[in-house]
Amino acid sequence: MIKNDNIVQSIIVANGEAAILDANGVPISYSKSFLNDNRIVVPNKYVDISRIQGIFVNSGIIRFEENEAFLNFVIQESRNRTIMSQLGKITEAVIVKRCSESEEINYELFCIATGKRAHRKTARQFEAIGTGLIDTSIKHKWHYNPKDTQRDIIFVNQNDIPALMSNVTSLAGQCAGLQVKTSNEIIDYILSDVVTVRYCVPIVCLSVMDFSLMGGGDIFAVNIYSELIRRIMRNKNYLSSLIEQNQGFFDDYLNTKDKLESRLYDYLKIWVYDIRDIDGVAFDEIMFMKDLLEQLVYGRISLYDLMHESETLKSYFMSLGLWIGALSVENNNMYVSVL
Repeated sequence: MIKNDNIVQSIIVANGEAAILDANGVPISYSKSFLNDNRIVVPNKYVDISRIQGIFVNSGIIRFEENEAFLNFVIQESRNRTIMSQLGKITEAVIVKRCSESEEINYELFCIATGKRAHRKTARQFEAIGTGLIDTSIKHKWHYNPKDTQRDIIFVNQNDIPALMSNVTSLAGQCAGLQVKTSNEIIDYILSDVVTVRYCVPIVCLSVMDFSLMGGGDIFAVNIYSELIRRIMRNKNYLSSLIEQNQGFFDDYLNTKDKLESRLYDYLKIWVYDIRDIDGVAFDEIMFMKDLLEQLVYGRISLYDLMHESETLKSYFMSLGLWIGALSVENNNMYVSVL
């Protein structure tokens, strides 16, 4: 990769011919001597484009009309708001996909949703489904409800019966589930929901911050528990509201600040979870798709590029040190140069 006037560029070599690409993967003119002494390296990260396509379609952000793909949302004046609203759907789809791939992830999230350490044999009988996903509308139509304000993900058995939260005898309003939240400012986004006990199921959140996997941005790590405790403790209204709605949980811990903070931490560990603590693979995949979603929203790549694996898309991935499929002569033997 090279930087010229703050523009990230890459060199692509195909069949011995070289080209320099700008940040959007578009070839630009250059001096032949510029390529002298550059080291050619093979990208070491594989991109499963069919998986990306599947997640985008299942999340509902892509629709088809007469075999042509369209974005299934309106791009608002605030591009960031548009991206965040659609990223929530992608996050739901990725988490459900990861549960189907990993018995351990499915078990962990099943236990979080039900509020108990279940037997693994019990957890194996349930699969995660997204209440707003296209797959659910086809395979579990009775549970398809994209307007569900409480649960983005639930767990059902082979008879399509949902799992219940612990110590619950009535199904009404007590179906086990997860609420998914994504935001650049995750603490601000979920703080009110936490103190008002808006949801009856745990929140699984993803803090996007300024991290950009493709763009090379930095990761701003946020300890959601420490920050939530700090914000709640310094606001009397927040604290009193939370205690009032959970008196039985806090009553014996109000004597000292340390005891209250410790109890508050215990409470948050029941109701709020950071996806990075549960599944780092899911986090990385979501962040990758966030950057791809940004390229679509800003018009740097098109849906045609994504769905048909165009040369523009391949060049864009290559400019980031990524590749689609096995490198071979048939695939133009493409490599990326990192300077």
